[in-house]
Amino acid sequence: MESNIILDDSDFHNLKDGSYSKGIIQDLNQDFLPEIIIGNASGGLAYHKGVIPESVFKPIVQQNINYSISNNELVINESEVVSIKLYDLTGKLFKQSRSAKIELPKQAGIYFSLIELNDIIGSIKVVVQ
Repeated sequence: MESNIILDDSDFHNLKDGSYSKGIIQDLNQDFLPEIIIGNASGGLAYHKGVIPESVFKPIVQQNINYSISNNELVINESEVVSIKLYDLTGKLFKQSRSAKIELPKQAGIYFSLIELNDIIGSIKVVVQ
């Protein structure tokens, strides 16, 4: 039996199947990853297989991150810092850095830093007075 189903193993973020398309999301092969089937106005079907994104492989662990604050900077004293992102209480990204340190805001408030190391992701609450 022939099929016109298109197998796409890429991510789902850039789907372009038409403005009148309708989709369903279901774990069709019981691998705990959702697949997407999209039907378009012309009668075609597109099948997008669920895959594990590469960025999901970082485990959630309870671990202390060694850091210090000096000269109005948050310094992460860990090897292989990938990035530091600083958010305010509303969740707005205030600043980001691709090094082991980030300048803290001069405005008083509570901020949360998201620290990404090679093998883990952690956070630190920062109170600026």
